[in-house]
Amino acid sequence: YVLPTLIGEFLSLHPRLELSIIGANTEKIICALDEKRIALGLVEGPVGRNDLKIERFIEDEIVVIAAANHDWSMKRTKTITIAQLAEAPLIMRERGSGTRRVVEDALRRAKLKLRDLHVVVELDSTEAIKSAVEANLGIGFVSRWGVMKEIKLGSLVIIGIENLHIKRHFQFIYPHRPRLAGA
Repeated sequence: YVLPTLIGEFLSLHPRLELSIIGANTEKIICALDEKRIALGLVEGPVGRNDLKIERFIEDEIVVIAAANHDWSMKRTKTITIAQLAEAPLIMRERGSGTRRVVEDALRRAKLKLRDLHVVVELDSTEAIKSAVEANLGIGFVSRWGVMKEIKLGSLVIIGIENLHIKRHFQFIYPHRPRLAGA
């Protein structure tokens, strides 16, 4: 939702530029920077590197989503406990994903052991998770920004979890040297 708007505004300011965009998890974006295949990355997870410049861009919230016809979606409050989360079939991002790392850290802080989760599948994108959740394969953690359309259309619902709120920042990352220049 945010990225297409950002790209559209950027291109309207710089109509003669052509952008080349790759989509990947945080680990792969850092690798692409190291290999100089990209000059600038936009990531959602902890970078864990001192040799990269990091600039916060926008705050995000990770939410739990369920299919519109899921049992939890039919509840008036649409809120569950940590214990209920641990029992649910869960669709997670793959290892190396910043989203996964942020979710795992939040679950640890909530005293939920990761080995107690019932992960049924790991997928490599928000779109894949949304599709799997819509097919009622389980529930998933995704960016609130990433499900706005599906929430409006009514195909997915956000399920609250008692005492668990997961916030993060999208951030631009790039090497300290050479300095970024131009558009």
